[in-house]
Amino acid sequence: MITLPNNCQCSELTVYPKNWQSGGTALLKINWYIQYYFRDPLFKKQFPYGKLQIIKGMNKYKTLPERRAYTKDAMEHELRLLKDKAYNPITGISTEPIETDCEIDPNTNFTDALDKALHKIKVEKDTLADIKSVLKYFCQSVKSLRYDIIPISQVKRKHIRHALDNCATIKKKSGQQISSTTIGNI
Repeated sequence: MITLPNNCQCSELTVYPKNWQSGGTALLKINWYIQYYFRDPLFKKQFPYGKLQIIKGMNKYKTLPERRAYTKDAMEHELRLLKDKAYNPITGISTEPIETDCEIDPNTNFTDALDKALHKIKVEKDTLADIKSVLKYFCQSVKSLRYDIIPISQVKRKHIRHALDNCATIKKKSGQQISSTTIGNI
């Protein structure tokens, strides 16, 4: 699933026929289309499994290179609409996500959000150096647990706890000592 703005998701975009990139001229006799499922938490009752979206229009091209090029462009255009313009196919409304100076987009990945927050805080130089040192190992721990792909809005206390527990392992591997009581008190 692809995470989108406004807590929406969509499946990978697929093309019918499956061998659209490698098949021969017989593919020109088949109707082509792109499909994906779009999920919006606000419409969970109406579309519990997501709404099937089908994109057509590539059959008007009569040569394989033209049809393939149009299909590729259509897929890229649809993904740009979904990701950058926050297009919602259920409502037909597109709203550009707004990022202000004081907020981080809820769909930002965990480690990217930490990095953005680090650049936004205003603290003393020594404190900033300490925070960078802690974040170095914390981010390594987050990545080793594969939590770095989780949007910051979906990070729970358990994720932070697991990442902190895993910091001890990360620091031991690098040859530094860490006190287990320090982490255990959190």
